[in-house]
Formats: sequence, structure tokens, C-alpha cells
Amino acid sequence: MQMDEYLDRLFVTGYGYRPVPLTQIIFMVGNLDTGAAELLDLQKPRMYENIGPVRDLSEKIMAMVRIVDAENASQPDTIDCTFSKGTLELDQKKPQSNEAAPEQDKHDANTPPVYSVKEKVVEDVKRLAAMGAAQNKAQEFVKLVAENGWDGALSKLNDLYRQQRQQTGQAKPAESEPNMFRLENLTNLRRIPNASLETLVVQSSGSPEEKLFVREAAAPKQWFTVNEARIESRFVEQLYSLVPQDSNTAPSLPVSIEFKPHTSLYVIKNISINRLSRQDYEKVRAAQAYREDHLQNQNLAVIHFNPENIVKRMNFRSVDQSKEPASADAPAEPEEP
Repeated sequence: MQMDEYLDRLFVTGYGYRPVPLTQIIFMVGNLDTGAAELLDLQKPRMYENIGPVRDLSEKIMAMVRIVDAENASQPDTIDCTFSKGTLELDQKKPQSNEAAPEQDKHDANTPPVYSVKEKVVEDVKRLAAMGAAQNKAQEFVKLVAENGWDGALSKLNDLYRQQRQQTGQAKPAESEPNMFRLENLTNLRRIPNASLETLVVQSSGSPEEKLFVREAAAPKQWFTVNEARIESRFVEQLYSLVPQDSNTAPSLPVSIEFKPHTSLYVIKNISINRLSRQDYEKVRAAQAYREDHLQNQNLAVIHFNPENIVKRMNFRSVDQSKEPASADAPAEPEEP
């Protein structure tokens, strides 16, 4: 839904100052509820009840939404499972002429895109098979670097790649070829703490594909979904694992590493860590301690001001207490006005 041109633009108002995305509201229904309703103080939607009106911020689209079915994510029953990825179609373009379109074009225009489990499995199997060949090429490239240096090794590798592309008729001019091998510098890669990842999980509750700001990530790419942030954290941790605890550089370079989430292989030329010195630590210690104390106080406020905790802490009692007579025969005392 968030990839759809129209559905991603729709919001629901009436839940405070900030409009809530429709994609976040509808995933609070029934067994799909992730607890986001209580977290955001929202009213849960129910089956067959109208939601809305929903609108985009430019007021060009307005609609009423009703949920008629909901299922949790699950594994497909068979490899032949398919489902439509078609969504809303507004302002459909009409043909410019009265000429009959070819049957194939009619079929493509009227048929929504389909997600096929079988096709996806075939793609994954091909990719895994290619990774075995890529590992051998990476080891060959490491040997080329030892013999010809980085520039010479890259030149030979790109010449070989260009020849293979020419044989298959896929060659492009060197300046426009997007897949040429080249050195890439990655700087300011910082570890993402588990506390930051847990915070992202809470912030994206009910909308897991929403991109959120990750302070520790290197600029300019600092907006990630929860899954993207986890993958980024794994990649940085794998790079840090190459450097011993008592050193700032990695030994035995160059070395090739495999990163499975990206189905990629990296040949590392050089890696170094700028560890925090004692002087740097003294500079940031006060600010960091203040920040941690502020976060802890905010977390405690949720518990401290919980209604049940307030009643227990203040020992509140109801003033409307009925007074029972001293005995069954004694009349009850009249109530005060």
C-alpha cells in the first residue's frame, strides 16, 4: 500500500494535531493489531465499519474506506501461489485514436501485476547459484591485486567483464555502464545500538515500511525502515569484526567477505577504526549522561503517570461510601444532602 501512488497519500484526521496515515490505521483491525492503537491513543477500526473520510493533504482525493477481510502474513501453501498486486487506478488515460490495439497490449493494460512465488523462488535460486561463482571470482581478484595492484586488477576485471557483455550483446559505452567494478569509499560508519533499533520498532508500530531517521547512520542515507536499519547494523558489525580489539586496522588485507542480506561480496582494501580517546570521552561524557538521564526520566514518566499507578500511589478512595446500620434492627442514619 505504501508503494501505491494514491493509497500512500491518504490520511485520517480527527486523531489530534497530526494526521494518521491510512496504512497505519487499517493494520490495527482485529488480529492484525500490533498494539499501535494504544501507543498512539487511537480508536481501533472494526470490520465493515466506515473509516474516514480519508483524504490526501492536497485535498485532491477523498474516500471512505471499509475493511471487509484481514489475514495475517503466512507462508504460501504451494509454490504455485500467486496474488494480484493491482491497487487503485484513478484518471485512467483514454486511447488517443480509434485504432484497435493489439491483443497483447490490451491484455497488459487490463491485467494488474501479479506476484508469483514460483518466479521469486527461481530468481533466488539463480542468485544463490551465482554467488558460488562470485566467490571464486572474488578470490581471483584478490590474487590479481597482489600481482598487479588495485588499479591494474580493476582494469583487467572490467576488460573481462566487458568482453563477456559483448559476447551476449549487452555491452554499453564505458561511461554509461552502471555495473563496472570500481573502488568505493565508505566513511563514518557507526554501530547502531540495540536501543536505537528497539526505538525504531516502537516508532514504526503499525507501519513497518515507514522510513525513519537513524542518527547513527552515515549521511546522506539516514532514513531507513526497521528491516533496512537492521541490515545496515549487521553490515557495520561485520566490518567491525574484521578489526581486533587491540588494534585500529584489520590485518591480512585485502580480504573478501560475503554479506548475505545483500547477496553481495566485498573485497576490502583498507579498514580503520577511529576509537574514542580518553580526551574525546571527557568532552562528550557530560552531554551523553544528560541525554541518558533525560531518556530514563521520559521512560519512567509513562509508568509514574499511569492511571492505576496514580490511584495506588495517592491511596485514593471513593467518597460515595454507603454506611451500613450498626445492627439489623437499628435504623440507618439519614444521608447528608
